[in-house]
Amino acid sequence: MTCSSIAPPGSLFDKLLKEGAEKIRNEVGVEVVWISGNAFGDDVDIAKALKNKKLDCAILTVNGLKTISRYFDVLELPFLVKNFKEADFLRGRMLTILNKLAEEEGYVISGLAEVGFVYLFSKTPLRKFEDFRGKTFWVWAGHTIEEEVVNFLKKNFGVIPVKANIWDVDKLKKELDIVIGTPYVLLVLGWQNDFKFMMEEPIVYLTASGIMRKEVFDKMDKSTQEKLMKILYEYSEKAS
Repeated sequence: MTCSSIAPPGSLFDKLLKEGAEKIRNEVGVEVVWISGNAFGDDVDIAKALKNKKLDCAILTVNGLKTISRYFDVLELPFLVKNFKEADFLRGRMLTILNKLAEEEGYVISGLAEVGFVYLFSKTPLRKFEDFRGKTFWVWAGHTIEEEVVNFLKKNFGVIPVKANIWDVDKLKKELDIVIGTPYVLLVLGWQNDFKFMMEEPIVYLTASGIMRKEVFDKMDKSTQEKLMKILYEYSEKAS
């Protein structure tokens, strides 16, 4: 199976994917080849490659998952999740529902991993709404929730949105005043030296899901399916 993720090569998440692939090869007899980083582009590009059958499986955040089904947007409603206890409860309860949504579109969900809480990071402190005025704000292109947040700030405080995929942020860092992401994402992409201030209140809880084309999954016998899913769920929790 050929799979992809935007996890940067060599990152902790990428290492877990490779470790899981090795375990699947040894215990299930299925070869999983992970293509990490920006080989296919952004999350949305990976989702499109999955839909066009260029990939067998992928790890996608909601930005990619909503390309499969718009209903996945519900996972990133602002301020829905307040702490990690609530987050664990949500992941446990939502998995069955998400699997049903995915199956209707011809896919199988293989776990829901925690990426973390999303915060605003900036070059200067953001202590009040007035501090947003005139600031340039990176918006993950196609990310519905982020676009709504920034549109509110643009309308009320004159924020200047800059839409770009996640890989272009590095080239735009000099132009940007504010980015959005989890602490892990900030560190793994090397943004922390430019955006040193973090707002205390998180905006959304970010998850990533393993997703596989059902036609690929259905070609396996039941025993292989069960062994494969067991390992995938195990590593989904390990990544969390």
